[in-house]
Formats: sequence, C-alpha cells, structure tokens
Amino acid sequence: MIDFDDWKSDLLAKIDSGLKEGKNLGADALELYISNIQNITVQMNTGLIDAKQGGIIGVGCRCQVGQKIGFASASGIEDSEISFAIKSALEATKNTQDDDKWKTFVQDTKVGNEGRIDKDIINFSPEDVVKGILKIYDEAKNYDARIKSVEINASLSYGVIAIGNTLGISKSSAITNGQIYTEITATQNSKTKASYGYVLGRGIPKFEGLGNQVAEKTVKMLKSKPLDYTGQMRIIFDNDTTGQLLQAALYNSINGKSVVEGRSAFEDKINSQIGVPFLNIIDNGQLPEDPKTQAIDDEGFARQRTPIIEKGILKNFIFDNYYSQIHGSVNTGNAKRDALQIYESIPMITPNSICVSPGSKDYESLITEVENGILVMDYLLGMHTANLISGDFSVVSSQGYKIENGEITNPIDSVSIAGNLYKCFNQIIAIGNDSKLTDIGEIPSIVFDGFTISG
Repeated sequence: MIDFDDWKSDLLAKIDSGLKEGKNLGADALELYISNIQNITVQMNTGLIDAKQGGIIGVGCRCQVGQKIGFASASGIEDSEISFAIKSALEATKNTQDDDKWKTFVQDTKVGNEGRIDKDIINFSPEDVVKGILKIYDEAKNYDARIKSVEINASLSYGVIAIGNTLGISKSSAITNGQIYTEITATQNSKTKASYGYVLGRGIPKFEGLGNQVAEKTVKMLKSKPLDYTGQMRIIFDNDTTGQLLQAALYNSINGKSVVEGRSAFEDKINSQIGVPFLNIIDNGQLPEDPKTQAIDDEGFARQRTPIIEKGILKNFIFDNYYSQIHGSVNTGNAKRDALQIYESIPMITPNSICVSPGSKDYESLITEVENGILVMDYLLGMHTANLISGDFSVVSSQGYKIENGEITNPIDSVSIAGNLYKCFNQIIAIGNDSKLTDIGEIPSIVFDGFTISG
C-alpha cells in the first residue's frame, strides 16, 4: 500500500537538496514546486474507448536574482531533472526585466487541511474505470431508443504535491479525486437535444445511475416548445447554471490582480452593499469533498476560508503572495498553477471553491413561488464572452422549463438570457437549500428577476 507520508518526505528531501543547489549556483532566493500525481483517464466517444494511465510528475522552479525572476520546469523528479529546472530558471533571469514590485516568496509557515483522502482509489485500475463507464453507457442506451450518442469522460487521481523555498517554507499535501462527466444526445424526427451530468468527489465516483439520470433528462427535452416571449420574467437557475453565472461575476471582480491593475468593477466597493441582505458567499479552500482542496496553495500558503460577500456586503478580494504585497492586503491562499502539467505553470490568482450559503426554501418551494417564469439547467452557452469590464452578458440556455402558476409545465426550446454580472447580486429573489458540489463550488439554486429573456 502506498504511504503518502513517505511520498511527502521524499519530495521534501528533494526540494531541500535542490534549494541548496540553487543557492550555491547564485540564486538570491528560489522556490521549488514538485508534483507526483498518478492518474487514470478514460474517454468514450461514439462507442470507442480510450484509456490511459500516466502521471503529472515534474518540477517547477522560480529563481530570484536581484529584482529579476526566472521560471523553468522539467518533466520528472530525479535529481538531474530538478537540477536542470534550477539551472534553466537561473538562466532565464538573464533575459528578464527587473520587477520593481517583487518582494519575497511565501514565508508563512501555517498549513490548512488537505481534504478527505480515499486510499481505495489507489487500487482502482483502468479496467475498473472502463467497466464503470460501460455501466453508464448501457444505462443510457437501454433507457430509450431515441438515445443516439453517449460521451463519457472519467478520471481518477492520487498523489502528492510539495513546495519549498529558501525562506524556510517546506510543505506538502496529498490529493485523491475521482470525476465523471457524461453528455447524452437524443433525437426524434428533426429535433436533437443534449444533456450532461457528472459525479465528482475525493474518492471512487459512483458510476451507477448516472446514465439513467442524464438519459431521462435528455428524452424529456424532446418535447420542448418555443417560449414565444421576449421581455423580463423570473428565472430559477439550477445549481450548475447558478455556479456558471457567479463564476463569471466573481472571477475578475474579486481577483486581486484585477484590483491592483484597475480592471475590477468592485475595486472601490469593499464594505459596500453589492447584493441582497440574505446573500453570503465564501471562497472555501477547505471544503473536504472538493477535488480541488489542498492543505496549501500552489506557492505554499495555507488554503483557507475567505468571506467574499456577507449579508450582501463585499468583504474581501482574493490574493496570492505577489499581489497581496503590492496591494497591502493579506494573502488569501489563492495561488494556483493552471496548466495540464501543473508544474509547468507559474502561480496565478484563482478562486478555490465558491460556496453560497443555502437559503431556507427547498427546490419545490422555489418553483411554487414563481407565478410566471422559467427554469434553466445544465449549461449556459456563451458565458465566456461576457464583458468583464461592464458586466454585460448574453447567453443561451438549451435546457429549460416553463413555469406557470407555480408549476413546471413543459420543456422549452433554447432561449437567450441577457443581464449584467455585477448587478445580478441585487436581483436575487430567493436562494434554495439544495446545495450541491459543482465544478465551481457548493452552490444552491437561486431565483433571479430582471434579466431579459428571448425565445
């Protein structure tokens, strides 16, 4: 059985040796990030299965010489590969301009919690994952003859990341996670509809039931009708569409880099009312079941829970080490390396897990209190095109239902929804108690008013 503590000790020993080498080679200061993550990925597309077993195993190095910062990475974690990354990062400083705003690497010695660790995932083989996705495929294809395609992506990972620097930081975190995503398409006459679903967490995902669940949702949409309406009406966003809306609204506006550079719509709004009084949002880097949770961020600062909005009042922005020092604010542990091979990226400010405090009303109550409106689900097409400066957005929802007199009536054809990302916090009518772990974070359904709908 793999012992994560042994893995941590091994990586930290490699980092200690590498830091000494870097100092001997002339670095004023340096940081080493090492990942040793094993993964299984299985994809099914048009009935064909592609299974891979590999790893994200490598080192990233940032070196400081004077006010110059150099970065380099290398695949593999043998001593020679670590040495190559260090020497390459040092060489990179020769072609880098001075950064007068640079101060130091992380110095805080605290660590957070690394999330739930499920060691059963270690013994799960690619063959086991293939068997699991075949269950999803069979469920979906057997549900209804109108199901035409089933696409499935499954991934399981486990391992350790470790970070150290010459200012005394030496930290590590273990990781386990399992995720499945499926998109199912159904066709009847000339109408084609697609729906998606997923399971995510820190352990072996549950394969059973997902195919039936998404197939049922897809087949229902074949009865969709045009909304035949243009104007404003109440909209219930489900967990997924709420998460997508809030991610777009918060990603730039609370990002410390955007605040420092004057690109945030909320840069002068701290302690100002920007939402309804019953809205509470935190960035939770310590959510036990979230696959993204680690004890530390990707430059060694402790992950934490950061209040973003309390009772509708903006309380905090999120920062990494670099921009917190420029802004004169506290580091919130939001540095993330965002690359397919994570060690190849320098840290950037990224939300950990956006979590909305649930309301008091269940999902059914949200519906019964809407006299005339729609429910939108699954995915909002075009949210990435929103204007992050003005906040204006226009998206398309292809999964929705008409609500009349507090009851869901019929599925509807695609509709466009337009509004403003930064005004939406004040357009919330009600928040459900049906919180669900999504890609964005722990999100309930939310009722909004004031958006323009056309379809």
